[in-house]
Amino acid sequence: MNRMKLKAATIVVISAGMLGLASCEDTSLLPPKSTSSSNSSVEAGVAGGTYEDTFTASALISDLDKSTRMVTLTGANGDVSSFKAGPEIRNFDQLKKGDKVTATVNEKWVIFVRNDGADPSVSHASVLSRAPKGATPGATLADSYEVVATVKALDPAKRTATLQFVSGITRVVPVRSDVDMARYRVGDSVVIRVTEALTLVVTQP
Repeated sequence: MNRMKLKAATIVVISAGMLGLASCEDTSLLPPKSTSSSNSSVEAGVAGGTYEDTFTASALISDLDKSTRMVTLTGANGDVSSFKAGPEIRNFDQLKKGDKVTATVNEKWVIFVRNDGADPSVSHASVLSRAPKGATPGATLADSYEVVATVKALDPAKRTATLQFVSGITRVVPVRSDVDMARYRVGDSVVIRVTEALTLVVTQP
């Protein structure tokens, strides 16, 4: 997924975000040491399916000033960034130089078609879970949303579908070669459910 690649390119900043230090919109850093995997599951002849990506990266706390709550992270490629931890960080006093910050991003897409004729829509929910006071620093942030688009046109010859979203924007998307397009009609709803989870853990040597 393109957004997973963006997160890969900003994982040092995302890791710092576990400490309440920075926004993942910063794209100035390159990724530290990382691993990734992806898988998908589809039913033959049926549009949609389940698609999942997981990305893990680590950086080291190379400097720490507890009086000012400044933390410096260094990635495996040598990139360095410093951030200030906010007062909401419960277990900041446990952090020390040499600790490893590991971030794992999991993104799951579930896509299916239904014939209820629902209007296009978008819904969203977020959950933040922090480590208990006194425990090893860490956090999990889960973000989920559902997008419902309407099928405005189908082109079996080109194997494409035109989808209209709640904003009014339309997009022409390809249809898998095995999908039986005769099963679908203009006016069907395409439901896209996305769940993203960011889990961050500090490992102390």
